Amino acid sequence: PAEAGGYAITRYKIAVFTAKGKKVDTHVVKASKRKYLFELSAGRYYLKVKARNTDRWGPWSKKTDLVRPR
Repeated sequence: PAEAGGYAITRYKIAVFTAKGKKVDTHVVKASKRKYLFELSAGRYYLKVKARNTDRWGPWSKKTDLVRPR
């Protein structure tokens, strides 16, 4: 989202999970960032994202479809 509750989004937290649900990595990026590359081993993963505004962190998104690293 571009904003939440009237406050501008300042950061996003991205979390990567294995297909079985084990958290592999987490990274926080500025809201203006459009791309972040994770270095992952072969396998299948899903991601979740949550946003932060000046008030607090929002809830985690629904998980993505499973993806494979290139």
